[in-house]
Amino acid sequence: MGWRSKISTYSTGTDKKVGVSVLINIATSNHRSVAKIGFKLLEKHPDLDGLFAITDLVAVGALRAFEERGYRVPEDVAVIGFSNWMISSLITPQLSTVEQNGARIGKKVLQLFLKTQESDTMEPVTSYVQETFRTQLLIRASSKRKEI
Repeated sequence: MGWRSKISTYSTGTDKKVGVSVLINIATSNHRSVAKIGFKLLEKHPDLDGLFAITDLVAVGALRAFEERGYRVPEDVAVIGFSNWMISSLITPQLSTVEQNGARIGKKVLQLFLKTQESDTMEPVTSYVQETFRTQLLIRASSKRKEI
């Protein structure tokens, strides 16, 4: 089952069974559009206490939106990004993120590309390769909460 069909099984509001709200937003690399998504998210869900963003850039935009609305990160809302871009460790608070090993993925893609170039035929490649790369959750200040 693909992610689109899995997401479509959830309601647009809070799913009572799992207690989460499923929201899909597509953001450009423009910082303003990313912040707008954060504002819309807060308007729809003012009691939001955590956000897992599709990229670190989206997470940074959400951090700024939360701060502008008076939310404290991580005390009021925890934020986690995905990709471990350099910015994630340079901002305040430092962003928790998922390291996706982009360099290793890029190296593998290059190896596969070069392998296709070794062929003497000009026929399109119709097969695919499935690889699994380990990821690592990097817990930083944006998601660390003090124990109660």
